[in-house]
Amino acid sequence: MLFRSPTTCFRWRHRLAGALRQRPEGVAGYVEVAEATIAESRKGQRTLGRMPRRRGTGRIAMWPAQVRIAFLVDRMGGATHASFSATPSGSPEIERAIGQSLGWGATLVTTRGYLSPWGTLARRRGGAFIDAREANPGDLAGVTRASECRESFGTWLRRFRGIATKYLDNY
Repeated sequence: MLFRSPTTCFRWRHRLAGALRQRPEGVAGYVEVAEATIAESRKGQRTLGRMPRRRGTGRIAMWPAQVRIAFLVDRMGGATHASFSATPSGSPEIERAIGQSLGWGATLVTTRGYLSPWGTLARRRGGAFIDAREANPGDLAGVTRASECRESFGTWLRRFRGIATKYLDNY
């Protein structure tokens, strides 16, 4: 039996725990994608970039700008998310938002169509695309894990009554 000082044991324990905790960033392989849309929030910002709202004028309020959040979950337990405008200009904007998180040759599964930005992104990255709406119920194609992430994020977000959109990537 080896005896080490308590400080050495403490340091070794934290190094081992840190090494075990480190997982590869990003997702690869069979990736499920679910999306959520929330209103853009500028809480705490000094400049809003718009005129202040008038309350009690009887006018119909304009809808605030929207932000789309994509939740990507693979079968190995890896998960990531990306936020971009609700009207993306196509797969290049989504690819910029995701960055290097999506592995090369990944199979994307989502409820959007083959010609959606996600299908284009899968083809551009050398992967395959599966439309979960067209898959057989017995197949593994589904977005249940990604949908669970989206629902838990929505439940968590309701507690705060919204967060500033510029901080969304920190969560």
